[in-house]
Amino acid sequence: MNISVPELQDEQKYHLLTKLHHNDIVPFVFRYIRKINPVTFVFYVLNILFLAYILKYLMNILLYANFGLKNILLYSASGLIIFPVILIPIHEIIHGLVYLVVGAKRIKFGIDLSQYIFYVTADQFVASKNEIIKVAFAPFIIINILLILGTQYFEGPVTWSFVLCLFVHSTMCIGDFSMASFFIEHCDKKLYTYDNLNEKSSYFYEKLQD
Repeated sequence: MNISVPELQDEQKYHLLTKLHHNDIVPFVFRYIRKINPVTFVFYVLNILFLAYILKYLMNILLYANFGLKNILLYSASGLIIFPVILIPIHEIIHGLVYLVVGAKRIKFGIDLSQYIFYVTADQFVASKNEIIKVAFAPFIIINILLILGTQYFEGPVTWSFVLCLFVHSTMCIGDFSMASFFIEHCDKKLYTYDNLNEKSSYFYEKLQD
């Protein structure tokens, strides 16, 4: 059974840890992606591995494949720009679907061009750490698995697009990993969070000891 916002605001049971205004998401992201913890370690290691995969695949193309310069440039543009742009709404829809699965009702998708971010919020829905982790990582896992499968089951230069897109999408997940990093940094606390769309803010509470 989910906690309601009024219950969360009971100062006898919960303490407001921090309030994040949605105009300050980018500083929040960079603050917590720089922390040293298991979540950020996985983020950096995976992206290094995906970058190494790009270099290895490029060497194979140059040495053994006969894609031609035109195809290499065309499919590079697809993997670096076109595919990632197509994946943006898919990525956010997956976030939204997982929110629905864990019990949220009022889902809203948005874009903030001033910060170059896309986001999904669940207005007035109180989520636990485990629920937020599920919401955060679902697109990364699902989309990257599909991209990896694409590199294995397709043939020709389109596979180069999948390889490049795999790296780009993984770096695009920086906000999801940062949110998870925030929760890991406070792993000694039982945290809950909710979005207030009227205020364009997210609240993070810790449960006080009984």
